[in-house]
Amino acid sequence: MAAAALGCFTDVVQTSESDGSGTSSTTFTTLSTGSTTSETTGAPECVLDGGCAAGFVCVEGECQLDPENCGEVAITVPVQAANMVLVLDKSGSMVANTWDHDGDPVTPPITRWRSLHGVVEQVVSSYNGSLNLGAVLFPGLMATKTYDEGACLMSDAVDVPVADQNGEAVLVALPSPNSTEMTLAGGTPATRGIELAFGHLSTLSDGLPQYIVLVTDGAANCRADAANHHERFETYDPHLLPLVEAALAAAVPTFVVGIDIRDELSPELTDGSPNSVNTYQELNALAVAGGRPKDDPSERFYNANDQTQLSAALTEIAGAVVSCVISLAPAPTFPSFVELNVGGVNFGKATVNDCATEDGWRYVDEMFTTVELCGQACSLFKQSGSLNASYKCPPSG
Repeated sequence: MAAAALGCFTDVVQTSESDGSGTSSTTFTTLSTGSTTSETTGAPECVLDGGCAAGFVCVEGECQLDPENCGEVAITVPVQAANMVLVLDKSGSMVANTWDHDGDPVTPPITRWRSLHGVVEQVVSSYNGSLNLGAVLFPGLMATKTYDEGACLMSDAVDVPVADQNGEAVLVALPSPNSTEMTLAGGTPATRGIELAFGHLSTLSDGLPQYIVLVTDGAANCRADAANHHERFETYDPHLLPLVEAALAAAVPTFVVGIDIRDELSPELTDGSPNSVNTYQELNALAVAGGRPKDDPSERFYNANDQTQLSAALTEIAGAVVSCVISLAPAPTFPSFVELNVGGVNFGKATVNDCATEDGWRYVDEMFTTVELCGQACSLFKQSGSLNASYKCPPSG
């Protein structure tokens, strides 16, 4: 007689009784309800686990469901969080210059700062559950539009310390997206920004991976050892690259993102920006020194020429830090009956073929211990910070 399709139960006991004719009647009882289902099989009562069907173990001569491998066993897999400090350029050039933000020539351009604010808002919203974020603004909020030390003023500490679920705190710390040259001013003390970020990360002892993301639209100046104002503003700060190298040596890589950086030599002017410097080349070198350069031999930093590219750069960086390839522990006994739920969405047990175009998940190893989340499942994992895996049992037949 064909086996009855039982589905999965949390507590199921399989018993066998002989009718004297060489066949046995097998009864499955759901202990929580007392309901039973019977079938006639040729299986004898067990002596060893090998005498039972898959998913069952031999207990005192009877085949019982193995509770460690089946019966709605559920596990929660947390995302591998990371500590990340965003070091953001809020110099006067971020509002003095505008660019395209939507690819539409009809709409007016907006300031670089407004674009950066919008992209940061997008990124912290998407990764709030999987990145412990902090932020440093350079120069500080009190920086002035003057050709003196006031333009290089910085806070004494990071503007937003790293913390879990910290996206809202980062956004609150940012100046308004509608800031103008009246409210956003100063030079480009990127070195001090990295110094604060690195110093803060060094105080954390949670063992999580640590990263710095530098976003800037110009060459670093405001060097701390400047002999005069001209040296302070018109020369490139040579201390930035060694500092980034030191951070990498301490296992703190730096991603470098440029905003509308041209591959050209700057003119000799007294204008508050370093002279005779190719910022494009400097940021290329800085990205290599930071240990996380872009996979492009000619352009090693992430150079954004509009808001769309800036969004893509920061999203790619966040995605590179938070992996959607995860381990299942313990390994399932019945891989084909594992179901995944991510962010409240049930992706079931049907795995995808093309992770680049489909939503769902798939195994990536022959031992069924590692899965890759694809499309929406990956996005939800990064947002929610965890997934639930249900190890279900196969039908009894």
